[in-house]
Amino acid sequence: MQGETDSFDAVMEATVPGMDRPGRPAGENWDVDDEEETRRRLPRLAALFLDQEN
Repeated sequence: MQGETDSFDAVMEATVPGMDRPGRPAGENWDVDDEEETRRRLPRLAALFLDQEN
């Protein structure tokens, strides 16, 4: 089912017992809606998705 994640989590926990999953992503927070920041951090993806003419 699209958008459903409970079964994925259950399979991962059964497959990798004792797996320590963080509650939040690691690393520095940044505004993903800031196009200039996105271009600086993810230049190749920005070139593909932000720099396209519609």
